[in-house]
Amino acid sequence: MVLEILQRIQRRQHNLPRHDQKVFGHIAERHFSRTWVSMRADLGLQDDTQFVVHALRHTCCTPLVSAGTDLRTVMEWMGHASLEVTQRYSHFIPKRMDVAVGRLVSLRATS
Repeated sequence: MVLEILQRIQRRQHNLPRHDQKVFGHIAERHFSRTWVSMRADLGLQDDTQFVVHALRHTCCTPLVSAGTDLRTVMEWMGHASLEVTQRYSHFIPKRMDVAVGRLVSLRATS
């Protein structure tokens, strides 16, 4: 569903003036801020200090890393200045650890 929404936005964007090349670059930051505040109020979350725009970035980044996307790709996608910043999102992910253990077992079996 999210992919369909982003594809629809991308199709409409090609004729819109751009503020930058980001996915939502056609939306002025000021307009986005007003919309975010309004949406939080509509959801009854205006006082929730944890429900911030940055949480959306975390919600994007963590599943990418969890799915095995390499950190360099995630770094570029997120616009991070360094891999160190991106690595903050790759906190302990059990599935990744299981894969790493499986690789070690495989290496040991071939030795």
